[in-house]
Amino acid sequence: RNTPGVTGFVGNSHHPSPLPLSEAEKMLMPKELKKTMKPEVKVVDFTVGESVTVMDGPFATLPASISEIMPEQAKLKVLVSIFGRETPVELSFHQVQKI
Repeated sequence: RNTPGVTGFVGNSHHPSPLPLSEAEKMLMPKELKKTMKPEVKVVDFTVGESVTVMDGPFATLPASISEIMPEQAKLKVLVSIFGRETPVELSFHQVQKI
């Protein structure tokens, strides 16, 4: 009753409905599988400071330079020159191409 963020329980106010074991297993199974699986090692073919061309999105065809590589999310933070200023833009690996 006094749990922060909980506004109520499913079922009668005096007798909440119990969660079936099968439903609990469905919710917990993905976590157990994630713990047993090894994280995938991603090979990154980019380096910080490298020049690339944006191939997709609103900045398509603009040149950019890589300022940060985020292999876990398969994303890059690149600096695109817009109106004479370097603007950081986050793009996925497939949205850029090496020059």
